[in-house]
Amino acid sequence: MNLLDYEKIDVGGGGDYIKFEKTGDTKYLRFMYESGGEQMGADITFRRKYWDDEQKKYVYDTDKGSWMCALKAIEYDEGGANPRNVLWERSAYFCKTVLLPMWRNYPRIIDGVWKVTASNPKTMDATYSLFPVMNADTVSYPIIEQTAPQKEQPQEVATPAPAPAQAPAPKKKYWE
Repeated sequence: MNLLDYEKIDVGGGGDYIKFEKTGDTKYLRFMYESGGEQMGADITFRRKYWDDEQKKYVYDTDKGSWMCALKAIEYDEGGANPRNVLWERSAYFCKTVLLPMWRNYPRIIDGVWKVTASNPKTMDATYSLFPVMNADTVSYPIIEQTAPQKEQPQEVATPAPAPAQAPAPKKKYWE
C-alpha cells in the first residue's frame, strides 16, 4: 500500500498510542464504544499482527500472528481534566478475559471511566489493574469528539515585524 492509498483510509479516532513506562503508572480511560447488552463489544475490531524479521516491521492482516486491537479511548488527568484521544493496543485475549467482563457492568462500554494501573510494563509479565472511577459523569469526565487525522494544509505563517534595534546598555565596571 502506498501513501496515496493510505490517505484514503479512515483510521478513525486519531490520537496517540499510550504507554505505561514503569510499575505504578496510572491512566484514567473512557473506552469509546457504544455497544452494550447482548451486543457488548460488537463494535470493536481485531486484526492479526506479527513481527516480520526480514522486513523489520510489523505486518498486519495475514494468516500469521496474534489477534490485536487498538482500543479507542479518551485519557484524562486525575479528576477528569485535560481529555485527549488515545489508542491502547491490547491482545484479543486481554479484551476477552479482562475488559469484556468489566464492561458488562455498564449499559454501554462508553458509560464507564477506568483507573488503569500497570505492573511490570514492557515485559512479558505485564499486568494491569482496572478499577471503575466512582461518580465519573460526563461533566467531570467529558466525552470529547473523536478526531480524524487531519490532512496537512499549507498555511501562510505571518512573520512578525523585526523589533527596532536598541542601543546596548553601557557596561558597568565591577567596582560600581
